[in-house]
Amino acid sequence: MKIKRMTTWLLTFLLSASLWACGEDVEPVPKPKPKPNPDVEQGGTNTGGTNTGVETPDDTSATPKGSLDYSKLDAAPHPRILYTEADWAELKEKVLSTDFTKYVHETILERCDKYVGYTDLKYTISGGSILNVSRNALTRITQLAYAYRMTGNYAYLAKAERLINNVCEFQDWHHDHFLDVAEMATGVAIGLDWLYNDLKPTTRELARRKIEEYAFSKTKGQSFLKNKANWNQVCNGGMIIAALAMYEKDKARAVEMIEQSLASNKQYGYTAYGDSGAYNEGYLYWGYGTTYQVLMMCALEKIFGDDAAGLYSHSQGFQKTAEWMLHMLGPSRKAFNYADADEEWMGKFPMWYFAKKQNDPSLLFVEKMLIKERKYCDELDEGRLLATLFAMMNFDHVKSEPVKPTKQLWWAPDGDSNTGVPQVIIHTDWTMSESDKFLGIVGGRSNRTHAHLDGGSFVYDAYGVRWAMDLGRPTYGDTNAAIGGQLWDMTKTSRRWDVFRLNNFGHNVITINGTKHNCTSKAFIVPQWFDDNPGQLGGKFTMYGYNYNGNDHDVATNKNFPQYDSPTRVAEFINNNEDMMVTDWMTACPGKNPTVRWTMVTPSTVTIEDDTHVKLEQAGQTLYLTFKINHDKGTLDPSKKLTLMTYPAQGPNSWDEPNTGISIVAYELQLAPEETMNVSVIFSKNRY
Repeated sequence: MKIKRMTTWLLTFLLSASLWACGEDVEPVPKPKPKPNPDVEQGGTNTGGTNTGVETPDDTSATPKGSLDYSKLDAAPHPRILYTEADWAELKEKVLSTDFTKYVHETILERCDKYVGYTDLKYTISGGSILNVSRNALTRITQLAYAYRMTGNYAYLAKAERLINNVCEFQDWHHDHFLDVAEMATGVAIGLDWLYNDLKPTTRELARRKIEEYAFSKTKGQSFLKNKANWNQVCNGGMIIAALAMYEKDKARAVEMIEQSLASNKQYGYTAYGDSGAYNEGYLYWGYGTTYQVLMMCALEKIFGDDAAGLYSHSQGFQKTAEWMLHMLGPSRKAFNYADADEEWMGKFPMWYFAKKQNDPSLLFVEKMLIKERKYCDELDEGRLLATLFAMMNFDHVKSEPVKPTKQLWWAPDGDSNTGVPQVIIHTDWTMSESDKFLGIVGGRSNRTHAHLDGGSFVYDAYGVRWAMDLGRPTYGDTNAAIGGQLWDMTKTSRRWDVFRLNNFGHNVITINGTKHNCTSKAFIVPQWFDDNPGQLGGKFTMYGYNYNGNDHDVATNKNFPQYDSPTRVAEFINNNEDMMVTDWMTACPGKNPTVRWTMVTPSTVTIEDDTHVKLEQAGQTLYLTFKINHDKGTLDPSKKLTLMTYPAQGPNSWDEPNTGISIVAYELQLAPEETMNVSVIFSKNRY
């Protein structure tokens, strides 16, 4: 039997080779088709929906009622999630039409050649979850399914099917941490849908049963249903994708899950974008939550029509969020990484969706920078979903030349909101070169998810270098264990605020009397500043409840500006945008003499030259900080001087991140009762 199969395969191979030699377009992709493995049982004979005695028969009941026209789902055969049969055929013709899409396609095939030889996944809990296992399953199943659809190589099919069975034979999908379930269900559902007619009935049945048992039946009472950020988007997205995959087997159950997730997502999931699009958990978690948001939207729109579920039109902030994300990268190629985010920039799936939806290729300016450097597949946020990228994009946008943004100043007030994150982001010329200077300042409240005690903190790029930085997030697992599991406790007394990377001591802020900020404090933009300074690149923030005990008037107030009762900060570009200046002012309360410390975290080599100048050196560039007391705008004793200092950016705890090579530049100043300070720090190539 084995010899016979080998002979059949050889004849097929020789016939294909001869047709190719005659110039016929047998294979639409130039990469040689990987050889089928004659020792692997090959699919291709199963018919979707056929009851073989081992598979639940299709549900022939009436179409359920709901917010969507589910008769369209009745009429949608597999594959139907993101790509239909016609889409797959068209994709085979289009995928080689641009260098970029060809690069993505070939990257997936190269990875799948490796996945074929990988061993089975194991149920392994790490850091309280099996998320790494779920993500590996999602990556491999979806990319192997893509590779099989595009090449017909049964080795890819066999491995994808084995993986589906592998994870469906787990004891569960770890519903105690529902992100594990959501990502696993997404991978299994997409594999089930894309490969439906070529999977064994036993595999289809097992996948359907485990989606019900391990996912749907575990949603009741789960916190993600009322979560106001990425958990809501990821988990509801996963449940909708899974429901679309198994609809014909239990229509009522699938519709129940879709309706539950749509209601949850609309009520809670969009809160994270505020009114302006600035994501409250920062750019990193925007990549996670928004990727799943647009993934489920693309899947629903493919079946039900453009915005049939009303998800795109539901939120003004969501519609604006791509413009915000576009501004988040500095010319240093580092992100404005407030909240729990790293500096390193990665490509963002959703930007393709928004560019297509809004017909605005300028939203892809940053994405095309990575494409030009041929780093996109390796530096893509949520890259495990790479096989879904083509479903989100307009191929014409790939071919168009990059369009440079023109808006230099982007700001978001977002009012007195628990979730909005007021901020100012500035690019002086958008060349992303040494001439382009970049400033990002963050406000908002510190007790929102993933937030730090960083009201008024800023990052600054000039001459292609990041001078003022944010240390980013700590290592979650180790840090959480070190502080007794309180990392996600956002209350005032939580040990979360003992973490150097999370409290104000490790940020570019003002600290009063060496105390932690109150996590319920708030830093808000003063909109009037923009009206009073038309054309000026900058912004003004005022900080309420800055001191830890929450009583504004115990330490300082701003008597000279009675509309505000806390420290105020203005950051702005001066001298034709050549230099940047940060100015802070406040007034001590009667009977109080607070010590004010200004801090800035920097990866530079720091030299204190005198009592008003600090030299920063980095990557062959030099930047001077000039510290200036504005006596004409305050009431400081003229004899007072700032005490300049520098020290390693290292927390006091043994478990704090080492932050090797990073320093803090600081000044201290003690105020007398009712004394007003007004101090500027000028960032320039020159000494002032």
